[in-house]
Amino acid sequence: VHGGYRYGRVMAELKLNLDSKRFFALLLGLVKRNFFKETEFTDQFLAQNVFGQSGLSAEEVTQVLEECEQLLKGAAKENLDPVVVEEAARKLSFLTTDQAVMFGDLWRRERDKIHKQLYKASLVGSQLSDFQWRVDVPTDSKRGGGVGQPSAIVRLTTTNSQGTQNIQFKAGATELKQALATLSAIDKKIAQRM
Repeated sequence: VHGGYRYGRVMAELKLNLDSKRFFALLLGLVKRNFFKETEFTDQFLAQNVFGQSGLSAEEVTQVLEECEQLLKGAAKENLDPVVVEEAARKLSFLTTDQAVMFGDLWRRERDKIHKQLYKASLVGSQLSDFQWRVDVPTDSKRGGGVGQPSAIVRLTTTNSQGTQNIQFKAGATELKQALATLSAIDKKIAQRM
């Protein structure tokens, strides 16, 4: 038991007879299905493509999938260290020692990508992804080269689940002072909560 998760329900003398290539494909398929929403990695797909020659019954395949999936989800939720994941995998009675090591190695390799994906999935609304600005000083070259009032041209790029959007606007000195005062107030509120 780790953090409320129980790994390795007893499976009567079952040993997972998969070579390292197929076992890795199983784990990677579960990662892609559970964290990257790649829907082609169904139980049926994995059963046919990974377990085809394993000699396991449909019920045993389902049990293996559930146990491996539970460990992956628990590792993601609890942000487990790869060593802890390997130790938990060793408790899955159907895995060999080499498969448990491979489980830890896969978690070591995929952990950061999974957490980035989980973070992206948890975001609500648009996020600022780029901020660009320049100062524009208009000149009147036709009437003697006088200089107009400078203004800022601001471009914000936001990103959400539907894609990217650019917002561009022009602001004079008064509008910029108001915007900076508002941003300063927001910054103070955030600092108070930290």
